[in-house]
Amino acid sequence: MCFFRLLIGSRKSPHGFTLLEVLVILSILGILGTLSTSVFVGFLERYQLTAAQNQLYQGIRQAQSKAMQTKTAWRFGIREDAHSLEWAIYPDGVTPRHWQSLDKSLKLDDETTLRRSSQGIYSAKFDYRGNAKILGRVTLTGKYSSKSQRCVIVSTLLGAVRQGKGHSIPASSGKHCY
Repeated sequence: MCFFRLLIGSRKSPHGFTLLEVLVILSILGILGTLSTSVFVGFLERYQLTAAQNQLYQGIRQAQSKAMQTKTAWRFGIREDAHSLEWAIYPDGVTPRHWQSLDKSLKLDDETTLRRSSQGIYSAKFDYRGNAKILGRVTLTGKYSSKSQRCVIVSTLLGAVRQGKGHSIPASSGKHCY
């Protein structure tokens, strides 16, 4: 016996559906579609943030490695323009030329604490031994939703680099991404 027949009572015709049954089904499908869309958008944003976080982490590590290999100071830099985020590694004192883009749906969060140059480049600097000369963090969030955060933190003078994610309760520093 049909579930809707129990709710509505028996039908006069055994063929087809009543208008009420069709409206109930469409309402249920609409609700499920709305819920699944918001879940999917959130999942996609977290995936993009994590992928970008991994790129930045590898970039910072690469700048540190280059500094030790060449026995000169190197920098990791990130900048934000109107359309996207870009990052680069380059020798200290040289203007970066080869920028790599991150996903266009991401932006720098206010928790970013790397030193910012007059050209708008946030950077971390490593000396010839790979020690950090500039400490700080790069914090990313979505352009359209700032619910999720991902960060890469240069946390010690010895050049320790770690990854973190946003929390609802801030750390003692007042930052949510740790």
